[in-house]
Amino acid sequence: MAENTSIGWKIAAGVAAFLLPLGVVAVACRKPPQVLPANKNPAPRRSAKAAAMSEEDAQDYYTSEACHYFAIALHRMFGYEIGMLVDTGEKGFSYRRERIPGVAHVFCHMPYLEHPDPKTADVIDVMGVRKANELTKHWFDLLEPEIYWSVPEDELIEVYTGSSDSRPLYKVTKKHIEEATAFILAHRDKYVLR
Repeated sequence: MAENTSIGWKIAAGVAAFLLPLGVVAVACRKPPQVLPANKNPAPRRSAKAAAMSEEDAQDYYTSEACHYFAIALHRMFGYEIGMLVDTGEKGFSYRRERIPGVAHVFCHMPYLEHPDPKTADVIDVMGVRKANELTKHWFDLLEPEIYWSVPEDELIEVYTGSSDSRPLYKVTKKHIEEATAFILAHRDKYVLR
């Protein structure tokens, strides 16, 4: 894979080098830019290794590049709705000649009858249950953060995932969903909204 030398990534690396020693950490679920040889399908850089993964490793994996696998598994297991934190201020991607935003994080929540309040609405991801406004604190570097509260699974997969740089999230496979499901089953109490 060719190294990405764009000025934006150099700036981001410099900011990260400055902030990490201070204990400030923020990661995004966006896949990193990559140059692919012809006929190569990108995939996450590492595998979840199912239920054997430590909670710390799972939190890193499912908040940095595989959050959509985790959200789909939660959705299928518990019937939660899928939501996304997107950045409408970045260049984004193209889908059937329409612009789609970059995706910072995919999460789940209980279905709501009305538009939820981010200050009081509970969301659930690998970190467990938390308030929606914590998502924008975690992903503080977004230009124009916006929450899409209801994203059907088929739309998430068709529009936002894929095997090329024309989509913001990695392609979904049965193996990835099975791994996320195994992890959730091993830590089930943490992911049940009461």
